[in-house]
Amino acid sequence: MRRSVLSILALTAALALLMAPQAGRAAQCTPVPGVDTFLDPAKTYFVVGDLHGTAEIPAMVAGIACAAATKFHKVVLALEFPVTNAEALSNFSRHPESPAAALPFFAADPGGMTDGRSSVAMAQMLERVRTLASPDIAVSFVPFQPVPASSDPGLYERAMAVGIIAAHQAHPDAKILIFVGRTHARRAPTDRTGALLPMAATLPAGETVSLDVTPTGGSAWNCRGTSLTLADMKCGPNSLGDRPDIPPAGITMTPSAAYDGSFSVGKPFSASPPVNPTPPSSTARP
Repeated sequence: MRRSVLSILALTAALALLMAPQAGRAAQCTPVPGVDTFLDPAKTYFVVGDLHGTAEIPAMVAGIACAAATKFHKVVLALEFPVTNAEALSNFSRHPESPAAALPFFAADPGGMTDGRSSVAMAQMLERVRTLASPDIAVSFVPFQPVPASSDPGLYERAMAVGIIAAHQAHPDAKILIFVGRTHARRAPTDRTGALLPMAATLPAGETVSLDVTPTGGSAWNCRGTSLTLADMKCGPNSLGDRPDIPPAGITMTPSAAYDGSFSVGKPFSASPPVNPTPPSSTARP
């Protein structure tokens, strides 16, 4: 009898250990101060503006995604990747052994490499977010950069928004976390006439909340040149200047003219190099 009781206790303890990772998932998230004020359950679209090419911003987005997955249980991470990467991202999400570096965008896309979107930090972010999936949490990835890209800036922004709204229609019970360049994340026009609306400004207004990134100096990996072609581009870590007063890391929901709040990484940025260091050899969209 005593042996049976001990066996039952041992089995109970083993089951508790197996269940612990699910019950303790929130504790595994890298803390992002203020994230709960950003993740308003009344909203659908959560936009995070990026500088591209830093190590710190993708790491913080992974922390935000973790908090969102814990809170909402169904999350789509919408990425500023060409829509031609949709099938590859879907396969990536289903195969935990598949490295992000093998995705076509990281392996061969010069357009992403020139502005830092195909960085090592971005690949690490994808792999981190993929680990959030569990029997209780659904996580998926959706690219929304239109292909071919329109030469009309307004049409280009609207096409990105259409892709994101389509992602919500495909996952109606999920919250959509959108990681995009900070200009696209604006909720106000980018021109003086008020005619050019960024992507975030064309999403449903009452369902959208958007964050700008607080500049903290340091460096970012990107390419700079004097023209819109890649012929004279010089790629590598480029200075973002110095910032004497850097806010603490976290999210602050203080609205501005174009954003609902901002986030700080709490320290100077550091450049994250591309997964594929091959020099670009074709024209990329700025």
